[in-house]
Amino acid sequence: MPDMTKGDFAGQAAAIASEASSWAASICIPSRKLSEPACAETVARFTDAIRLRLADLDEWAGRAALAEQEKGDA
Repeated sequence: MPDMTKGDFAGQAAAIASEASSWAASICIPSRKLSEPACAETVARFTDAIRLRLADLDEWAGRAALAEQEKGDA
């Protein structure tokens, strides 16, 4: 995968924040339901969606190579 620029990173971070904000906004409407228990399935869908975006970001940034380098330094 091509090298990630700071602009790419900022864009991905903004996209993740936007997705999280969208989830939060949809949960807050209607506000009278805010005191209801959170649905485990909804929480799981949210964390899965964010985790997938973070995994893609890690892959793009070369986290696996970084982990291999750290193992070699140990």
